[in-house]
Amino acid sequence: MKSFRISLLSLFLISLCTLGAPAMAQELNCIVVINGDNIPQVDQRQIDEMQTAFAQFLNSTVWTEDRFENQERINCVVNLTLNGVTNQTLFSGTAQIQASRPVYGTGYETLILRYFDQAWEFEYNPGQALNYNENAFTNNITALLAYYANVILALDYDSFSPMGGSEFFAQAWNIVNLAQNTGRGGWDQFQNNGRNRYVFANLMANGQMDDVREAWYDYHLKGLDQFLTTEEEARAAIGTAIGVWKTANDRRPNTIVNTMLMDTKADELIKVFQKGDRTVRQQAYASLIELDPTQTDRFEEIIQN
Repeated sequence: MKSFRISLLSLFLISLCTLGAPAMAQELNCIVVINGDNIPQVDQRQIDEMQTAFAQFLNSTVWTEDRFENQERINCVVNLTLNGVTNQTLFSGTAQIQASRPVYGTGYETLILRYFDQAWEFEYNPGQALNYNENAFTNNITALLAYYANVILALDYDSFSPMGGSEFFAQAWNIVNLAQNTGRGGWDQFQNNGRNRYVFANLMANGQMDDVREAWYDYHLKGLDQFLTTEEEARAAIGTAIGVWKTANDRRPNTIVNTMLMDTKADELIKVFQKGDRTVRQQAYASLIELDPTQTDRFEEIIQN
């Protein structure tokens, strides 16, 4: 299955932003941006060092057993805003994580993750080595970065083959379990009304959202990747996928998984369904307003013509 992903991805030329990356490409092409404006007491040189170190960690760590060529690496961005610091080494803040993958036959990249994590807490000392052990908790910054690296890989692999990202969701869940009892935000299942890393990894790794994951594959391989040649069939496949997501949301209302799906795909879905068969568009509209009632006004663009 993974060889199919690689052969398909090799058809694309992905722009490279190799901030701090070594000559040998790994799986991720990740840009890290750290905003330290809220903590002026910390030297900007320390912020810059963190930014470089985090990018190097994400881009140089070998996360899979597959070989990725430069143009096949997964584009992603971590925007970290620091809001507090204690003793110059214990930081707190929020992070916006985005990742994308190319759509077959086009120059378009579709988001596979857009998520706002409000509970980033970590220690970092100048010159600190970021060592990662997948079988042990080393420190919170490597746990955070490794968790999102695995989530990005899982969503990417799931989009190219049915349940293709299972090993990466399992590793994200393993990181969550290793991080329990550390006292750092985001790892506890009861924090932030279930909008946390624990709940997301648990749902995705342990079979509770398998139908959502399978529909994720249909959305991308049978939908977006076919859009250039069979637009109506592709649009119908995407409509079927969001119907599955609606059924899953009916079963478990308003989970973090539903939030992730809508944060990631709402803009794209409005564009997809502004054209095409009216019945398909109306069905999509009905599903979307249940999946995210807060965006009902925006979703009305789907049925306005």
